[in-house]
Amino acid sequence: MDRDAFQAGYVSSELGCRGIRVLGGFASAEEAIQALQAEPNIRAAIVAQATHVMASPLVDALKRRNVPYLLLLPSNTMKHETEIIETPVLAKPFAAYQVADWVSGILGGI
Repeated sequence: MDRDAFQAGYVSSELGCRGIRVLGGFASAEEAIQALQAEPNIRAAIVAQATHVMASPLVDALKRRNVPYLLLLPSNTMKHETEIIETPVLAKPFAAYQVADWVSGILGGI
């Protein structure tokens, strides 16, 4: 099993245990954008992309909808790279509870 797929499943499971409905498993940013357009009640997003995440059409779509998002970045991301990003960031390794805590905070402490 792919390590990232395992981690995504673990994070989704943690969120589910907290009663948070998760949309996910998208193979591409385009699929995620389609889901965002089809679902008007999305209140938060977790974006995991290895390259050019700040120039991503998905991030642009989230900004247009004013949906808060958390970036999950690879472990080789340098600290100075994350300091210029004006959004919450977790770089690998991180625990599922850290992602779930961020989402819970955004959704009002679910």
